[in-house]
Amino acid sequence: MFLLKVSGKTNLCRLMKDHSFVSTGTVIFLRLIVAGCGSTNSNGSSADERGDLSTAARTTQLALTDPDCPNGGILVESGIDENRNGLLDDEEQETDQVFELYTVTATGAHLEKMSGTLVANGSVGSFSWAPDGTRLAYLADQNIDSEFKLFTVRPDGSGNTKVNGTLVSGGTVSSFKWLPTSNQLAYTADQENDNVFELYTVAPDGSNNVKVSGERVDNGDVVSFEW
Repeated sequence: MFLLKVSGKTNLCRLMKDHSFVSTGTVIFLRLIVAGCGSTNSNGSSADERGDLSTAARTTQLALTDPDCPNGGILVESGIDENRNGLLDDEEQETDQVFELYTVTATGAHLEKMSGTLVANGSVGSFSWAPDGTRLAYLADQNIDSEFKLFTVRPDGSGNTKVNGTLVSGGTVSSFKWLPTSNQLAYTADQENDNVFELYTVAPDGSNNVKVSGERVDNGDVVSFEW
């Protein structure tokens, strides 16, 4: 089972003094909490009925001088209660609208973060298990914002490795697929020339990076592939 996590801060601002609230932050995360979680307890955590994984939130009154809410309001901070103490701790409140990759058992236990530390504004895109389950591959602009690269990681979250070759300035990995035997990945990227997408293969540890697409016509690209 997988979980793509989005967490962060939302301001609920008063439209006028002593009036109702309106959100100036993201509504998506709050809707995800409502749709994906079970009962809410009094300490601010919301537990999934399938296990002990839970989201958590904390609120803080905003002063009338707050630049985002000039009439005052409430700051709502949210995240995943990874230490399961029923509270949102500072280290559990992460960046708004940043998608990260996690694994968790079907019962909601053993939450593990798979993606590495992300650069500011970085996020995880697509991901896929190796057929034999030994590694998880994913695309993310983990090191440089908007430059998506291919990474693999072990099921316990260790061994996070960038496996694509060195990208030209502005280059990005656009897609990837596992070989059915799990000992190679194929991916498309404008690795050597910006906006020229070619096909490469690589081992899960990043070794043996080889361009396998042939000569191309001017403005030609690799658009799809199958093993």
